[in-house]
Amino acid sequence: MSALTAIGSRKGARRLMLISAGNYPLPARQEAIYALWRSQEIRAERLFIRLSSALDREEEYTRDMATEALGNTRFRATSQRALSERLFDPSVSVRYAALCAAGDVGIRNASIPPTCDRGQTCRPVKSG
Repeated sequence: MSALTAIGSRKGARRLMLISAGNYPLPARQEAIYALWRSQEIRAERLFIRLSSALDREEEYTRDMATEALGNTRFRATSQRALSERLFDPSVSVRYAALCAAGDVGIRNASIPPTCDRGQTCRPVKSG
């Protein structure tokens, strides 16, 4: 992994994105996510967002890694929205990862997801 990050291979990054999203063994997928995260591969932003929000399809640790990896996509509105949504994730681990990633991104005025009164009426929360 360290050789790939030192080289910064675009072809290697594409292959890692395919492994992360594909039907590969879980450890291989998680290592590919980690390598993309450590190489600060900005092109993986959509992949990280999709993996971090896949409650029913992804293991908690995989979602945790993808969430924290979003911290590398600095100041992108889509990443900030995804991180603000992950702050309310059912998993404590994913919420913590979102908090760490938000610190990396420097979130200040991210859009905050709506709150619901007993699951009935949803309204946006005003920040500030």
